[in-house]
Order: sequence, then C-alpha cells, then structure tokens
Amino acid sequence: SPPPPRHPIIEFMYQKNVLRGDIFRNAKFWCTYDPTRAGIQQLKYTQIKQRLERIVSQDQEKTDIIIPSDVHKFSLEEFPGYKGSDVFFLQYPPHLRIQRHQLSGLCYMHAPAVVQYYGLCKNNIPNPQMIDLLDIIRNHFTQTELERYIFEDVG
Repeated sequence: SPPPPRHPIIEFMYQKNVLRGDIFRNAKFWCTYDPTRAGIQQLKYTQIKQRLERIVSQDQEKTDIIIPSDVHKFSLEEFPGYKGSDVFFLQYPPHLRIQRHQLSGLCYMHAPAVVQYYGLCKNNIPNPQMIDLLDIIRNHFTQTELERYIFEDVG
C-alpha cells in the first residue's frame, strides 16, 4: 500500500527511520495515522498515535504549583511519622515539591528525573528545573528505543 499522507507524526517516524526494514511499515504507519484502520487493534494504535503526538508537539513539559484535586498530595500533616530526613522531599516547601504525571509506561525515566530535581533542591540550586523527558525521547532515543517506546510503550 502507498505511504500515508504527510502528517507530523508520520514525518517524524520517517526522519528517525522508525521501522526501517519492516515489511509491514506502511501498514503500521497507516494504522498509526488512522487507528480506525487497525481493526481489533484500534485501541493499541490510538495509544501509539497519542504517544507520537506528545513527542512531535513542540511543547515543553508543563509545570504547575497547583496539584489537581484527583492527584494524591503528600504532606507532613498526612504522614506525621515521616518527619525525619528519610523522606527528604517532604522537608521542602510546597512550592518546591513536584510530581510527574505519567502518561505511559516509562516509570524508569520518571523516577531518575524526580531524583535529579530533588538533588538540585538538596544542593540549594536556585530555581531547579525538571529534565525535559519529551526532549530526550525526541532528540536522543535511538531508532530501536523509539520503536519500543512508540509501539510497545516500553524503553
């Protein structure tokens, strides 16, 4: 079948040589472009497309000091037994506490990003910044890492 129409997610995959050499490349690209073509795998390809749309968006990761009401909040009041230094993130003022919203199965990337952020806080680095995981995925993943992330939701 012919390749799917030009679209940022398709162009990104071609630029990064995703699925190069796969005999089903065009079919997989079509299903990614239009998940309704995937039949019983429509949900899988909808999730694939969502991952790709996050990657190709030029947005930076978002930060906000307001935690949504449906997200668990950690506080010394809630965990009075953890007032020692063993739970170091609770020792920081609320405006320095962070949480990652994990939209896919990449906890192996989120955890080090959070630890790195708190390491900056612990060493009194002013205005610590969170590592931009989308930038790392977009610009530093190898072809194989991208394929595994995009199509299998693993690293």
